[in-house]
Amino acid sequence: MGIPSFYRWLSDRYSRAVVSVIEEEPEFVDEFEVPIDTTKPNPNGIEFDNLYLDMNGIIHPCFHPEQGLPGPNSYDEVFRAVFKYIDRIFSLIRPRKLLYLAIDGVAPRAKMNQQRARRFTSAKEAADGAAREKWTRSTRRFSELKEKNLVALERREKFDSNIITPGTEFMATLSYALKYYIQLRINIDPGWRGIKVILSDANVPGEGEHKIMSYIRLQRNLPGYDPNTRHCLYGLDADLIMIALATHEVHFSILREVGRARGRKDRHLHKRKRNQMRKAPMKGSDYLSDYISSQKFQFLNIWVLRDYLKHDMCIPDLGVETDLERLIDDFIFICIFAGNDFLPHVPSLAINEGAIELLMSVYQREFVRMGGYLTNSFEVDLKRVQHFMQVVGTYETAIFRRSSKMEKKRVGEEGWKNRHYSLKFGAKTEAECGQTRAHAVLKYTEGICWVMHYFYQGVCSWQWFYPYHYAPFASDFDDLERLEIQFTLGEPFKPFDQLMGVLPTASAHALPPSYRKLMTDTSSPILDFYPIDFEIDMNRMRFARQGICKLPFIQESRLLAEIAKVEHSLTGEEMRRNCSGLDLLFVHITHPLAAGIFSFFERKKDHPKLTKAKVKRKINPKSSGGMNGYMYISDKPACSAEVSSPIKDMKMITRNKVISVLYKCPPLHPHIPRPPEGVAMPQVLIHKKDVKPTRVLWNEKSAVSARPLDNSVLGSSFTKLPDRIVLERYVEKKKADAGPGKHNSDVTVIETQTNSRDGAPDAEMCLCNGDRSTSSGIPEESDQLKRQKVESNSESQSHSNGDNGNVRTDLLNLKEVVLERCMEDGKRNEKGSSHGKRKKRKRQCSLFEVTAAKPDSTGTVLPCQTKKDIVLESDVEDCEKNLLEGRTVQPHSHAASHSTLSKDKNLNEPNVDRAMEEGEAGANIRKPKKKKRKKREIPVQSVETTSFI
Repeated sequence: MGIPSFYRWLSDRYSRAVVSVIEEEPEFVDEFEVPIDTTKPNPNGIEFDNLYLDMNGIIHPCFHPEQGLPGPNSYDEVFRAVFKYIDRIFSLIRPRKLLYLAIDGVAPRAKMNQQRARRFTSAKEAADGAAREKWTRSTRRFSELKEKNLVALERREKFDSNIITPGTEFMATLSYALKYYIQLRINIDPGWRGIKVILSDANVPGEGEHKIMSYIRLQRNLPGYDPNTRHCLYGLDADLIMIALATHEVHFSILREVGRARGRKDRHLHKRKRNQMRKAPMKGSDYLSDYISSQKFQFLNIWVLRDYLKHDMCIPDLGVETDLERLIDDFIFICIFAGNDFLPHVPSLAINEGAIELLMSVYQREFVRMGGYLTNSFEVDLKRVQHFMQVVGTYETAIFRRSSKMEKKRVGEEGWKNRHYSLKFGAKTEAECGQTRAHAVLKYTEGICWVMHYFYQGVCSWQWFYPYHYAPFASDFDDLERLEIQFTLGEPFKPFDQLMGVLPTASAHALPPSYRKLMTDTSSPILDFYPIDFEIDMNRMRFARQGICKLPFIQESRLLAEIAKVEHSLTGEEMRRNCSGLDLLFVHITHPLAAGIFSFFERKKDHPKLTKAKVKRKINPKSSGGMNGYMYISDKPACSAEVSSPIKDMKMITRNKVISVLYKCPPLHPHIPRPPEGVAMPQVLIHKKDVKPTRVLWNEKSAVSARPLDNSVLGSSFTKLPDRIVLERYVEKKKADAGPGKHNSDVTVIETQTNSRDGAPDAEMCLCNGDRSTSSGIPEESDQLKRQKVESNSESQSHSNGDNGNVRTDLLNLKEVVLERCMEDGKRNEKGSSHGKRKKRKRQCSLFEVTAAKPDSTGTVLPCQTKKDIVLESDVEDCEKNLLEGRTVQPHSHAASHSTLSKDKNLNEPNVDRAMEEGEAGANIRKPKKKKRKKREIPVQSVETTSFI
């Protein structure tokens, strides 16, 4: 999962870093698909060297597809779908040196808490779904649909997705299937023949993405490594972005599917499935194959993201020289407080509420005062972190007061923090609250140090974990420099130990029988680790999967003590599943590395007693294409003549030409967090003007909500804008018609400045006869004009330049037309530029992008600006032309009135803050009240009840 909502935020703010993947369409001959030639150049214009696959992002959608698609009926269908998915990604990227397939192995203890919560929640949702399905199948409606062939006749076996965990029989079979698939592709596909393939299966400890990053870190800055290696990583976790930035590899891209917009479901999916079933019922594998083929992909280019961060993380203080690489490290660090797989987010820092903007803003403002950078590679300066978090903590009260879910805490009243620690942490007395707060701060501080070490150096402790469901407040991070942060490396859990720590009772079938009893037997001493029901704290979230699963934490000593009593009962096959292993390296016999592997295995014949753990050989980077590391002797032959297929209907590989060997990365060495020497930096694509203005921190009332635009007006000035424009233009025209040096004594322009609370220039312009004018700014009709109207109603007189009565009428009409045009153009502009749910919001007027104004150093509120003058100019010119030619301008039938516009408002009023929070600009616009519809009463007798599946 990574960092919740982070990718959505990043792709919106740094939009040019995300580009769509160009894909070559497959050809068909007699309804059979012709494989794409992957030896051809990449259609995206980039030739990638290495492709890394986080395999769990492929396995899960193939095992339990989303969007209502029927799942597979057997493991064989799952494996075929996985093969098809890999083929699709390989044809998109076309790597030239390496393909690395990484499956999640045993995770550190810090990650197991989240894995446990996910699997318990999944089991609970599966139980609820089974109950609903049982009820549905018992209804008459289902029987009728079944008879009409509108539902699948066969009842598919429901797979437990929790078996996608290291140590299960499914994962062992998957590893065997992938070995077969890799050798099959290298034998028959020319695009695979010239590359190396590494398979790191579930028996190799570590998460898939971190095994990949460990490989990249350990290859850098070694002899033979190409500093311009182009990497592409496929994966769905948002923390892959952080890990990719932490490598400081410039030529790096992340590949992922184009996700469906949040909250939007395919309303026609069920209808399409029903129509398809009527024509020809499809198998689950057919649906899955179509789903894989229809997926669209996009790149997140890290080098473009680096350009964005160069401008977005810059320090505004003049004279401060900054290092981009250090700024990137600090960006990774401050994002940890927004939550990840190992730590909960600080209560006031949710990404969808502007957490990243707040953290970046505080970082830039406090950079000099806190003494500089927060980190140096994986090392954290706790004194500076304390200063940083204390400043972030000053925003907490304002943030919580705006949250509708914080009423129970009575934020702002005395003791509201103690009430939080009592409610969320279970502290009962004031003394316990203080102790809990101090311990939570200590463990969370350890956590941020652990995560930084994990990103930059690897695991520093396999046993450490954060022992709370919630994080402390930002303002509670004090006395950090006195803390002593130390870690003990330890050893990873065994696969079966992890299964016992993360699986619920409903998934006990994935364990050996002796282990299963520890979960299900009522006399088990660790039965309290596996509750049947548990609380899910929604914690201001909408969906159950986003809530906090309040499960009891596993006590490692108790768990391992009970496991040790039954471990001797394992069979030989179960013992193989319960041990750690090494990566497997595959190459074709024509690869330059093959000769070294064959010569290495010749030693095994002379020394048959040698074990794989004792004999190793260093890989020559010249023959391996720049890859360093070690190969180990295996107890199996390097090249088998035949490879049997573990999948039904897939043929055995005969005349096999692929050799395999155990592989291990180079020894651990310090990671240098900057681009390697000799790298060719890509062309700079992002400049300061390309960076979006910082979104308003909705808890800051005086902030500007958008970049100032030219010539904007706000408040009451907007309501008087049509008067001002029309009259000013008309007066200029009259003076021009009078000729140079002449003056029209009947026309005078009067400007009166008013004390507007919004601070914008509020000028009233009046067209007057002599000294007479109305309060509205429109001149009264003179006595002479009235007499002229009575004496003559002819068209020529009414259209003359001296007919100020018709001029007045036309000016009033023109004022309404201009105002209406402004509003209509504003709505059109907003509709075309808004995104997501904001697209549906219609403001009363958005032409001028009305925003809050920010006072300057003298305290004077400056007007905001807009860029819509061209529209007004054209409207005025058209209407003025009609005036001068003697045609009366008729207002639109539903022209906007002044009553729909708000009067002067104080910038600090709540409606301004709300507009800032929503990211909209119409802060000073009053929304019209909606009329409530009367519900029509329907007689009970006329209502028919129908059950649906």
